Amino acid sequence: MSEQLSKQERRQIKIGQRREDKLKMQQEIKNKGNMKKYAFIAIAVLLVGAALYFFVFVAKSSPTGNLNTAGIVFPLNNIHWHAIPQITLCGEEKPIPTPGPGLHLGNTLFHTHEDAQIHIEGTVEGPEQITLGGFFDNIGVKFSSTEIMDKKNGDICNGAPGTVQLLINGSQNNEFRDYVVRDKDKIQIMFE
Repeated sequence: MSEQLSKQERRQIKIGQRREDKLKMQQEIKNKGNMKKYAFIAIAVLLVGAALYFFVFVAKSSPTGNLNTAGIVFPLNNIHWHAIPQITLCGEEKPIPTPGPGLHLGNTLFHTHEDAQIHIEGTVEGPEQITLGGFFDNIGVKFSSTEIMDKKNGDICNGAPGTVQLLINGSQNNEFRDYVVRDKDKIQIMFE
């Protein structure tokens, strides 16, 4: 036997179904809104992460301003600096190697010309590019805290064992190869 629903009961069922359908639709809209919000947040996080990665690992610092590191201030753009090296072995001054007229010995940034000065010409990105050891490596001269040219600590010099000494602008310096060359430096390396 099938029971017949009254008109009133059928109407109540239809109203209940409409309410359920309306609630389902509202929940779907809410879920879609949440998904959009989470997608937007995820995209924003990815963009911020990509920007940070770019600026930290990919982009080079722009050549403006000054770099102040290890007490050295130099511009982050093209510079043209000079320093004067002087090497004295057992009281005898020895010239550094020099190239022919119009040429340079070393690399483009860090070299010497026939004037026997240290030249720094170009963009310096960090102090490690312009160390005294790097200069002497560039021009093919042995230099460290224990040797200069063909002299090594302990070799006889004027009747006694000699040692390598470094003076920068008249003051004793123990940085040797790690000394960062600055504009107008007077660099004296002695073996006595």
